[in-house]
Amino acid sequence: MSKDAMRLKRKLPRDRTFEQLRNHYEVEKSIAARLKNAGREERKKLFPVMYDELFAKVPDHPRNKARKSADEIESLNKKKLQLVEEHLDDSTIFVEFGPGDCHFAFEVCKHVKMLFAVDISDQRAEKINIPANFNPHSALMRSVFFELFHPEMDVIIPLIIEIFRQTQKAEKLFL
Repeated sequence: MSKDAMRLKRKLPRDRTFEQLRNHYEVEKSIAARLKNAGREERKKLFPVMYDELFAKVPDHPRNKARKSADEIESLNKKKLQLVEEHLDDSTIFVEFGPGDCHFAFEVCKHVKMLFAVDISDQRAEKINIPANFNPHSALMRSVFFELFHPEMDVIIPLIIEIFRQTQKAEKLFL
């Protein structure tokens, strides 16, 4: 379909062309098709690298452009922390879904007993110090999220049991 034949329902973002958006769409569509058609073992290989592939093939991706300085990250984390801080103490177990680079999760670790990070891939920055109370369960970081929506639930059950077991020890649980 030509650019003229396609009618957009929204205006293009100021900083991206039609061709860039089309490329972004095609790359995500390709990754999604591979995930959809992959078996469990193949998905385990895809999850850890799919964001790397997306960001490499879509250099104009908003997350590539939105890399923040250490000062900006600290400022944003302070604002987010203000929203939840009153609920946190050394008896709290915190579960964050979609923690991305984990900068906020690591900040929260300073205020809680334990933190679980649940995401489809490990997007933590290299050479970052991991707090002792951050649960680095690799299966949580790699495959849990999509396995929740997949019929092969036997993969996720032991992980859910572990989170449940840990949270039973907590006086507070924050999701």
